[in-house]
Amino acid sequence: MQIFVTNKNDFYHEDAFNGQKFAFEPGSKQLIDAEAASHMFGFGRKDKTENLLRLGWSNLPDDEGVRWLAKFVFTDARVVEVESEDEQEEVKQEQVEQKA
Repeated sequence: MQIFVTNKNDFYHEDAFNGQKFAFEPGSKQLIDAEAASHMFGFGRKDKTENLLRLGWSNLPDDEGVRWLAKFVFTDARVVEVESEDEQEEVKQEQVEQKA
């Protein structure tokens, strides 16, 4: 399963999962595996303590780390099947040939 992660913080964040690096610009939206989102941001977990510790945000004053983590917002990604551009071009070419 893949999901979108939007960084609603005002800072750049970089992280990695299974050897793949991810860069999250402020306001950017990334399509990533749910497993990666769980590892990096605690997606799907009630207790995000492990994520806060891993990020080094667990002891920031005034729960700042919790607020930062909460500003990584998750939305569902849906796969929609569409005809490939090559297929569409072939159909158009056939239509032109039939008219000639």
